[in-house]
Formats: sequence, C-alpha cells, structure tokens
Amino acid sequence: MAGIAGWIASARRAADENALGAMAAALSHRHGDEPLSGLVDADERRQVVLGATLRDEAAGIALVLDGSIANAAELRAGLAKRGYAFSGTSQPELLLRAYQQWDKDVVKQLRGGFAFAIWDARKDRLLIARDRFGEKPLYLHERDGALYFASEPKALLKAGAPASVDPKALWDCLAHRYVPGPRTLFAGIRKLAPGSYGLWQFGKLREVRYWTAPDRNPHTTNGKNSDPVSGFLEVLEEAVKQQASGGLLLSGGIDSAVLAALMSKLGVQTRTYSLGFEGDKRSELPHAAAVAKHYSTQHQEILIAPRELLSSLPRLVAQGDAPLPRPSHLVAARLASEASRTTKTVLSGDGCDEVRGG
Repeated sequence: MAGIAGWIASARRAADENALGAMAAALSHRHGDEPLSGLVDADERRQVVLGATLRDEAAGIALVLDGSIANAAELRAGLAKRGYAFSGTSQPELLLRAYQQWDKDVVKQLRGGFAFAIWDARKDRLLIARDRFGEKPLYLHERDGALYFASEPKALLKAGAPASVDPKALWDCLAHRYVPGPRTLFAGIRKLAPGSYGLWQFGKLREVRYWTAPDRNPHTTNGKNSDPVSGFLEVLEEAVKQQASGGLLLSGGIDSAVLAALMSKLGVQTRTYSLGFEGDKRSELPHAAAVAKHYSTQHQEILIAPRELLSSLPRLVAQGDAPLPRPSHLVAARLASEASRTTKTVLSGDGCDEVRGG
C-alpha cells in the first residue's frame, strides 16, 4: 500500500513546495519510510509537484502509482514485442511504457486495483485515474485555479483544503453508512469516480468515464454468449488467476471457500488466515479450518478478545477519515495486519455477496 499526493497550479498560485512534506506525513501509515520527491516541473506559467515519482527525463514524463497492475506480465510481454525496453520489473516503469504506447487510453489496458497520476511535460498535461471498481482511493480539491490530489482527505487538508463538514454528506453517511460519490464528508474535497480518469490541461480538469460494468449482457464473456453459471465461473477464475499471490482471508463461508478452491485448482501454494473471538460459541474457525485442511493450505488462526478490536477503532477511523460503517471492517483490518507479516497481498470473500446478489 502506497500513498500518493501532488498538485498542479499556475506559478503565481502554487502552494509552497514544502507542503508536499506535510501531505506525505499525513500518509505515512501508507508509504512508511519511502522517500517522497517533490517538484517535477515548473516555469513562469505553472508548477507541478508529485510525491514518490518515477521520472523519465528523456521522455518528459513523471508518474506516481498506488496499487498493483494484475496483468503486468501480459502487458510487459506485449510491450517488449513492440520494442519497449525495461530496466527491471517495477510496475511504475511498466505503467510509464504503457502510457507511452496508449496515451490516456492506457487505463483501458490495465487490470487490478490502482490509482495514479502521470505528468507529461511535452503535452503540458496531467493524467489522473482510478481502477474500474475504485479499489484504490483518489481524492481531489480545487481552488484558485489549482488541482490537488491525494490518497486520503487528510493530506488535502494539509495542503490547505478547508476542514468544513458537508451537511448533505453527513446525512448520507448516517442514513446509508457511507457517503455516495463524488461527495466526501469534507465540503471542499471530492472523489474521482471509479472507472474514471481526469485530464488537467489549459488550467481545467476534464473527467471521463472509461469503463462501466456490462450489466446489459451479464452472460457474455470474451465476446461470446454463455450460460450464467459457466460465464460467471470463467470470469471469476480469470480474476483469481491474475490476482492470486498466495494469501487468502478465510472466513469459513462459501465466498472465501470458493476462492480457496480456485487457488488450489490453479496450483497456488496458499496461506490462509482466520480470526475468531475468545468464548464465541458460534465461531466460524472450525469451518475455516475444515476448508484449509481440504485444500491443504498453510493455515493460521488468530484468536483475540473482542476488546482488542475496539482498541483499534480510533486509529482506523483516523486513517480512513470517516466512521467505520460495519463492525466487520475491524475484523478485516486485524486480519490484514496479521497476514501482512508473512504475505504481501491477499484475496478475500468481501464483495462476493454483492456480485452474486446475496
């Protein structure tokens, strides 16, 4: 997990370059001790500042990436055939070369969870984007002809965004347990929509929706009609194949058990993690253990007292800049924390109910 931040502004209205340090400090729980760079371009007309950038001076391109490109191997192989050279296997470099090939349409080539910003000096243009379902966050603040962006609202507050509450957003939060986009709880901060990119050029931001879920043809996969069950399984297996890295949060329910089965089918050596509460007579730990045993995973059980979760609530609310809508988020956060000791990324069953209609 990495935090990104930056801005583009006219030279006379640009923030102090040192503001990036305050923004980076607000995101330190995301990027840790990773050094953040600052000014990437400036002249008498405008100033561009990006944090944690990869730069190609010859191409006049700088970028910052949060997240992971799931189809990285496929993209790298295809770009190599087109003549692009790579100095290593870093995903920022892959994104840079992919942008050189497809320009703003690069977003249509990417799979996975990501948010990024690309400054193209030759086109005097900033491209910002989020993945198709908005797994990675990206928040925006505009003032005085400048655009500020960051992974979390708190970083934008450090850059001068007003810390005033949006009453309508607060009502939505209490009524629905989340704030529908593009609003946030802060009046001057909004979200870039999932499946969208923004182009900042000539002092204006233009937002474009590049992807929408194909609700009208849910049983069409790879351009071919299929029955609902086989079509769903084909898409799910492909998604697991692209994302599986060996870790799985295993609840004992059907959703995560299906993922365990697919990872086993694909030959992935899987680490599974389950959490239970002391004294809980309805614990799902035995069910999770049975699934882990059936698929021969390397299984870890975490047993805690309920009060341990409650002690983490202030920190998680502060990191998310919003109330936690569901108690299960506390469990997921604790599981992720434990899993991070041995696994970089994990899959989970969260979201499966929504995809399959409950």
